Amino acid sequence: MPLFQDLDRQASLTKPLLEAALMVNDIKGPDFSPHILCYAPRVIANPYQSMLYSRAYDHGFAPIALKSGLQLFERPHNLNVSMHYHWINGVFARAKTAKQAEAHMHQFIDHVDIQKQAGIRVIWTIHNILSHEARFPELEMHLRQKMAQLADILHIMNPETVELVAPYYKLPLDKIMSVPHASYKGVYGDYISQTQARADLGLNAHDKVMLLFGGLGVHKGVLRFLDQLDAIQSRLDGPVKLLLAGKITNSSLQNSLYKSISKRSDIVLFEGHHGDHALETCFKACDVVVCPYPRALNSGVAMTAISFGRPVIIPQSLMSIFNDLPEAAYGFQPSAMQEIPAVIQQAIDCSGTLDFKAALLRWSDDRHPSKISDQFFAALNDQ
Repeated sequence: MPLFQDLDRQASLTKPLLEAALMVNDIKGPDFSPHILCYAPRVIANPYQSMLYSRAYDHGFAPIALKSGLQLFERPHNLNVSMHYHWINGVFARAKTAKQAEAHMHQFIDHVDIQKQAGIRVIWTIHNILSHEARFPELEMHLRQKMAQLADILHIMNPETVELVAPYYKLPLDKIMSVPHASYKGVYGDYISQTQARADLGLNAHDKVMLLFGGLGVHKGVLRFLDQLDAIQSRLDGPVKLLLAGKITNSSLQNSLYKSISKRSDIVLFEGHHGDHALETCFKACDVVVCPYPRALNSGVAMTAISFGRPVIIPQSLMSIFNDLPEAAYGFQPSAMQEIPAVIQQAIDCSGTLDFKAALLRWSDDRHPSKISDQFFAALNDQ
């Protein structure tokens, strides 16, 4: 069975689950008791799930992507089945009103309870404190609190997750399974030189280049960062360029960005969703990656920066992720954006040596996706 088989919402899961179990037995032997790991929602644009499940079969797990966790409600032939939830804010995606959102939430909670009663183990990976642009924050907090109560295992990646989410919902400590976010070592190409990357983007060899990458939304702090650009220019010697690369998520922000960019020659906008080649080009071209987020629990962009040997500017809430790599991550308080210019200068001043980049790449090797996947499934087997 393909690792990422999107199963139709109405299709019976009995046959694909049994086929997946047989595949595990082909690898581990006929006497091995296979474990089926269904997961939802499947996210194609982000390689996180591919990375996390990359060593599943070696540990006796068969991962199966579902279009919705609501498809799974029974354990065929008493198989060992787990349901792994990721970004649960999708519960509210089709709700137009708070009343609809509440109804969808209760439907989801009731279904998770049915899964529990059927003997299905429920796992929840907590990616965010709340979704980035939560439309129903009070309901989402309630949903997350109920999910924390229902789930058998709470997978966290940031060591300070329990404390960071505590103002919004509480996590039972006896359910916590801590396995870090993998680096992106080996996931993206790594063959373009910095000179070529800059030439492709219209940047000069001697520019000091800052990169903001990913979804360019209000929740990402883009406009607040632009307010600091003059101070950054004054702080750093030589020409400074800001590379904005990503998809602008709403029209009001788009208008504000276009207006700001039209007045400046030091901003390069590379708009849209970028594939692997464009991603490598952006990260190879920059000197430092900036994540000016007002609220963050984890960051794939920060992990990508380290994987390309680039220092990263992050909110203090992410600093504990990089405790063992202090030379690579530089923190700021989102409530004090005026700290950003000095922090960027510090990062650029420290980042030019071969020893610096070698330290980041060694750390990325230690967090290689295959190693983190091994760690994840070993931890599940211990639960």
